[in-house]
Amino acid sequence: MRRKIVGIIIDDQRKYMDDLMKMFERIYHVEIAGCFEDEQDALIYMRTNPVDFIILDIELKKMTGFEFITLLTDKNIQIILYTAHHSYEDRGYDLRVADVLLKPVSESRLKGALRRLDSELEKLIPISEDSLEGHNSYFNIKAHIKYSRVIIWLKNIIYIESRDGKLKIYLVGESEPRISNQPFKEILEVLPSKWFKQCQQSFVFNINFYRGFSKKTVELTIRESQFATAPKQQGFNKKPDLSERITLPAGDRLVYKQFYNFVDSNTFGT
Repeated sequence: MRRKIVGIIIDDQRKYMDDLMKMFERIYHVEIAGCFEDEQDALIYMRTNPVDFIILDIELKKMTGFEFITLLTDKNIQIILYTAHHSYEDRGYDLRVADVLLKPVSESRLKGALRRLDSELEKLIPISEDSLEGHNSYFNIKAHIKYSRVIIWLKNIIYIESRDGKLKIYLVGESEPRISNQPFKEILEVLPSKWFKQCQQSFVFNINFYRGFSKKTVELTIRESQFATAPKQQGFNKKPDLSERITLPAGDRLVYKQFYNFVDSNTFGT
């Protein structure tokens, strides 16, 4: 039996490392040898403890993740960048990192990054049929610049809200929603129903970010603090509590049968 792939996590925010560690409890064949809030401590650790990969935040305490990579003496260590900023993706891939994960990351997306580290690991961590990982579909919306378009990758969509004739598309790694004039019905036809559930007339969400359902309210794994313009919670004049998770209203069971079938079965991709 082959040895486990060994990695460390470097992030100056403990909560993000804790979230990852909870996922790693359910991922076999991979061992996380340490978590470091200080990148200097990580460098000292690696002098005497070999690792196969690093999950690396970009905005560290004393340097950037890009600067940290240049300090590595072992150029065979694979890097998975882990960032809250969408703008770092292109630079990360230019450095030939294994993958770039956007905070907050789903377990299926984390597994996808791990599969890129090693061909044998790719076989040991299969892609779930109910996962959006590896699903490269997208649609375009108009950008602010005339005649230009913005690509919206399906796997990065958290949820979409239709309000006042416009769509607000909330994406992983972006604090403001993308705005589109496209009809909601038109977008619903593009979204695969296996992964996206319409819970109410104006809302559809990605099941990879589903946390629970209670009292006609869908709770997502994302907190209000990620978005400056998150929807108001049910009440709907109530000011959002930024420490709480985002909640979406649910419609009538007879109208939104697919959504309620999903809730009743409580089976979704990890």
